[in-house]
Amino acid sequence: MKKVVRGPLLMLTIRRRPIDAFKVLMNASKRLTLPSPVTEDNNKRIVYNKVLKLLEKSGVGFTSESLESGKNFLNVLTNSLWYIDPFTARFNSRGFSHPVLFEHLIGFNDPSKSKHRKAEMDRLSLLSHAQQLDIVLEQAWINGPMWYHIKSAVKDLTEMIYKYSDYLKKSSEKNKTNHTLLFPVRTLDDMQSLKLINPKYVVKPTFFSRYKTLTSHLDTLKEFEPMCVDEYTPVDTRNRRYYIDHIDNAISHKCILYRVAAGNSLGTHNFLWKIPMNQTEEDRISKNQEVIQKIQKDMPSYHTRAMRRAFTDRTSLICSLKPMHARNLYKSLTGDNSAASHLKEKEVDERVQQAFDQQDPDILQDLRELNKGQPSKYEIFFDKAKQYIESVVETAVDDRRHDRFTHLATAMSIPDLHRQVASTCPPDTPIPSEQWLRFQFAPKNATSYSSLQYTGKLDVKFQVQSRQLRKDHIDMHYASAAFRYLKEFAVKFREFTTFVCMDDKHHCKVGEPNHPVAAVDRGKRVIVGQEKVFAVSDHDFTKFSIVPSVTMLLDIPESIYGSFYRGQVYVGVKDLVLEPSSPIRHITEASKILELEQDQKPVLLIYTDGGPDHRLTYLSVQLSLICLFLNGKYDMLVAVRTPPMNSWKNPPERIMSILNLALQSVGLMREQQSDDFEKKVKSISTLSQLRDLAKQSQDDMQEMKDSIEPVKLLLTKLFERLFLKEKAFKSFSAASADDISEMWKNLELFGEPLEDNLKQAELNKCLMDR
Repeated sequence: MKKVVRGPLLMLTIRRRPIDAFKVLMNASKRLTLPSPVTEDNNKRIVYNKVLKLLEKSGVGFTSESLESGKNFLNVLTNSLWYIDPFTARFNSRGFSHPVLFEHLIGFNDPSKSKHRKAEMDRLSLLSHAQQLDIVLEQAWINGPMWYHIKSAVKDLTEMIYKYSDYLKKSSEKNKTNHTLLFPVRTLDDMQSLKLINPKYVVKPTFFSRYKTLTSHLDTLKEFEPMCVDEYTPVDTRNRRYYIDHIDNAISHKCILYRVAAGNSLGTHNFLWKIPMNQTEEDRISKNQEVIQKIQKDMPSYHTRAMRRAFTDRTSLICSLKPMHARNLYKSLTGDNSAASHLKEKEVDERVQQAFDQQDPDILQDLRELNKGQPSKYEIFFDKAKQYIESVVETAVDDRRHDRFTHLATAMSIPDLHRQVASTCPPDTPIPSEQWLRFQFAPKNATSYSSLQYTGKLDVKFQVQSRQLRKDHIDMHYASAAFRYLKEFAVKFREFTTFVCMDDKHHCKVGEPNHPVAAVDRGKRVIVGQEKVFAVSDHDFTKFSIVPSVTMLLDIPESIYGSFYRGQVYVGVKDLVLEPSSPIRHITEASKILELEQDQKPVLLIYTDGGPDHRLTYLSVQLSLICLFLNGKYDMLVAVRTPPMNSWKNPPERIMSILNLALQSVGLMREQQSDDFEKKVKSISTLSQLRDLAKQSQDDMQEMKDSIEPVKLLLTKLFERLFLKEKAFKSFSAASADDISEMWKNLELFGEPLEDNLKQAELNKCLMDR
């Protein structure tokens, strides 16, 4: 540097020294850095970043040369902590605690939060993690003074894993030895103790309050009658031990305290009983031994695998038993309470126990027979099912949408298909369960996850009907309360009461000859076959209709909270033209059903919807109920209707969904009659005209009956195949004109008989004129 003076200013000239590149590289190589954090898209990466944060707070890092080794250290430590995380409670219970420095890194690996089962700990995996940590501890950079506390924590973690691994090894060797024993590892004689407690006549207030409930119960017991002390001890282990140790300071009777250890971590059971004050030693020992034997009968015992294996080998000489059945039989005979060898065995044993408890050995499906290479057990049944579907499906479908699936109407449901196919199989043919039959169908939606359950062995599928619409009404609360009161009355007097519910289903259209029409409009699809098409007419106009009528005799439960949807269901099929619904017709049919059931109870309860033929404010309905009351000689008759627009409350409404199973995809058409009759019917367009035609000529009426009768027989057979809780539906015939007239004659007790076909206005006028 040299000075240059020019005037009043002093100018300095600085010469820069050249930069030493080698020194720059050396300084950079000594600079400490840490790897970059990772994206926290799962809990394990969160643990990784927390370990990284721990190193940052400790002021340590890695040089450029040791950076790769440092990344390996982070991964090894993270993997070790992550593996032992789910077993922290087990480590602590065995006296192995985590290093304090790493305690905040525990609790992130919890499989239960993701609804996964916790994996079993593997000793070899533990050793692998410990060996990886050993390799890290051998690195030169970890011996620096700044790494001391981290190195100590990693070393403690490694030692903990090694010690627990040794503990597992010793436990495994001990268990293997115990499993080979032909006698229980622990016996009650080796784990019991007796203590004589002399009476304490002066009890301190603190002990009196602490043991008050126990002494109060002890005072009520007889001598040599044992009581379990564990029911009165505190939950906390320390307080529990204090309670047992000081129990002799609060007992005012001479007693025996019997303690027996159940073994392992199950704790100790404590029993107490009184003994006489003056008794010989021999009598006391004899009586106490009887009490101990009585207690030991209910104490759990734990047998070895060798003992169970010996039983299985011995029984195999007499009969053939599967291992799961042999285990259950052994436990039930010996009282063995040993745990299952592994989790799968536990699940199998629970299912076998369920089968034995329900006394139904066929409740479980042995799925091992379905593995590849095994002969099919149900091949005959499934072949018959294919033949049944191929021969029946093509005869009745509804192709309104021109779908490639055929709607099978003959098999109305899974249970019905199961029964139909089983009836065609030879005797002694293995029959699968209904659920397993369902899994042989084609899936409803082939792209959904649930489709993996289906095998597609049968080219059919199954779909479910949507629910009906329900509306509210201002009087719904009051009408519902009336129904509840009716049910409470029925429950209270169930021995003397008959409960009847009635309802009519929507009309089923009947097509003209050679033009079958779907029985229900836009019905649900039931069991459907693939790649077949069979169509029915889609006419919105028909001349004839069929009305299914339901009468249900309820099984009255023992409680108001029981189900009122159980009982015997009767279904009648009526021609809308010749057998129209009316109050007196319903009452006559109900009377016939009650006579058939031989129901002679003095009280009759009736619950119906609010249709014209059931509306209680109508005079025709009231007179019909009077006829039923007189004809059945009842002491009491109560009739209640559903709230307006809430007919779904009527129990038979649920039966309608079952009837839909029989009506789905059924094409109905009447039978063709004479040309003259068909010509007359062709020119008719209304229901009243059809009834006028039947009134004008007996021959036309008979042909009309003959035309509809095959349809009624078909539907009757379909309905009789339905079930409600294992009770088959029964059918009844529509009431004839003579039956209705006979029922109406009961009104003759009150004067001149009325005609049974009068309308509401005509009935009111006739009664007013009297």
